[in-house]
Amino acid sequence: MWLGGYVGRTRKYKSAVVGVGLAATISLGSIVLAAISKDALLMKLAFCVFGFVVNPLYPILCEFLCEVSFPVSELTVGGIFYTLSQLLGTAEVKKNILTYIYQIFI
Repeated sequence: MWLGGYVGRTRKYKSAVVGVGLAATISLGSIVLAAISKDALLMKLAFCVFGFVVNPLYPILCEFLCEVSFPVSELTVGGIFYTLSQLLGTAEVKKNILTYIYQIFI
């Protein structure tokens, strides 16, 4: 919420996205370290931090897409962005699950 207010006032989308991207990369590193240590509580905490960091990214990117594609309606751009993000996420999960199943049986 605070990040959205900052971006709304200053219109500095690029710096906000880069900052959130760096924070997300660091938090992904903490997830890897928690997985190596095999500590369940540390893993839960790392995922909570990752969700807290990445959560403000979606509305900022939607607003940025609306600014970039000005003549097109906000609803159209938001719908396309949401649909593509869901399709890509589903495809990635499906690929990972199929790879995991393949490794089990082979």
